[in-house]
Amino acid sequence: MNQSALNLYELSKPVASPQLCNIITTSNDDDTNLFTPKMLHLISNSRNVELYSGSKYVTTLKGDPTNQSDSDKFAVSYNFPPTQTLSASISMKCLSLRPKNAKTLAVSSYEISTSGLGATVDAALSNNDALQRRVSQLEGEVSLLKMQMASVMSIMPSWPLPLLPPTTHNIFVYGTLKTNFYNFNRYLNNSTATFVDTCHTTTRHRLLILDYGVPCLLGNDDDNKNDIDAKIIDGELFSVDDSKLAELDELEGLNITPTTNSGDWCRYERRPITVVRSNGEHVACQYYCYVGSAEGDEVFERAIERGYFSSYSLEYHEREYTTKSERTIKNPKKEVNEGPVTLDKLGLLKELQTMDVNEIFSEPVDAVAFNLKDYHSIVKMPMDFRTIRQRVTYTEMEHDEFAKLVNLTFDNALLYNGKNKTSLVCVEASRLKKHFNDKYEKKKEGV
Repeated sequence: MNQSALNLYELSKPVASPQLCNIITTSNDDDTNLFTPKMLHLISNSRNVELYSGSKYVTTLKGDPTNQSDSDKFAVSYNFPPTQTLSASISMKCLSLRPKNAKTLAVSSYEISTSGLGATVDAALSNNDALQRRVSQLEGEVSLLKMQMASVMSIMPSWPLPLLPPTTHNIFVYGTLKTNFYNFNRYLNNSTATFVDTCHTTTRHRLLILDYGVPCLLGNDDDNKNDIDAKIIDGELFSVDDSKLAELDELEGLNITPTTNSGDWCRYERRPITVVRSNGEHVACQYYCYVGSAEGDEVFERAIERGYFSSYSLEYHEREYTTKSERTIKNPKKEVNEGPVTLDKLGLLKELQTMDVNEIFSEPVDAVAFNLKDYHSIVKMPMDFRTIRQRVTYTEMEHDEFAKLVNLTFDNALLYNGKNKTSLVCVEASRLKKHFNDKYEKKKEGV
């Protein structure tokens, strides 16, 4: 085959559709009619064109724009290796048609110069040349496999397959992580955490308020069951991913040794628990329980003095909670010494609470639960033992201020129930008030 014979092949035949790889074939001669090429000149509307000899991949031709005014035509000149042989059946596959809406490969100019017939070339190839031909054959097979993979992917609209969703964890929160509380906006109000529902525990637990207004659940299940004062705890259920769970672990001090000179002065553990959603569904989840403090048992003892809670309210949180950054500044104060007389305020409160056998004054009056619609219109400043104990713990309260709050507790009860002075509430309020004031005066006098 010579150059003039090769140029007689018609190059403007209909081109295969893009779905069939857009291949143009210059001849249908069989692969046994070989010749040795020297140089190829090609101008087409594809920047990159793969060249095949029969079914064998030869090379990828990379063209340059013919001129700046026509960026849709690309010219390439390629020098073949001296040992390269081609069959008369030459195919070209476009890889990037121009313009973008083009449907077919358009060849403007095509020419291969040859060095004569090469029918006997194959017999004269050295071992190294045979190896090169094998490499060329393998490259062609790889290219065909790529074409087949492209065809498979074209009929798989969901490819690549979506990643598996991240692992999620159900977390029961009962304190500062609840909706609209301080740590909620810092940790749970984002895309890595999802609010599921309000909920409550299925069994009774002991919810305490530590120093700085920090809530905690105690994790000893046997003690929770045996303590008659333990309560069903209200909270919220959240779903979090792995990264968020790690953040919460860090917040709650897992694997951290607490120190008294930092905000991380108490430590929690993550344990399993079962809660009930608002629709009655039982959900297995995890919660953070208190396991210790840098100050030892003193923190726990002060919390026990405050009593157990069934929920950690937003009102209490906003009034009492101290952030970690502020805890080195604010220190719990139990007593203020006003000279030679030291008044054991917490001791007096504990004594009054022991005498209050009917627990009339131990907790804030729940006007909603008792249907006392006019309570807050009559009682302007509600007070109770628990609230007083919290203020004594966290503030430097003078003795007279303490006495004023204790008397306010009893005076509120007498005010609201004054029409029936023989009622249990009025009788108990009068008895406890007299006992307290007698003892308080003796303490002030140093007796």
